[in-house]
Amino acid sequence: MDFGDLLAARELARPSVILFRRVERVTNSRLALLLKNLAAISVDLERGSIVILESSRMRIRSLPIGKKDS
Repeated sequence: MDFGDLLAARELARPSVILFRRVERVTNSRLALLLKNLAAISVDLERGSIVILESSRMRIRSLPIGKKDS
């Protein structure tokens, strides 16, 4: 279970999480990918989201996940 799974299971709206998938485990590679996309994801991070960064794409899922309307 990763942080995204924990947030979804508990239906939490915060904190935002950035997950790196299929990206080299070298810190400089991950930092470069984050800096390249930071402007595009900053509003989503402030609102509460899970952001998945891959070398060729990104996915954003707003939190809370699985929240049922009353």
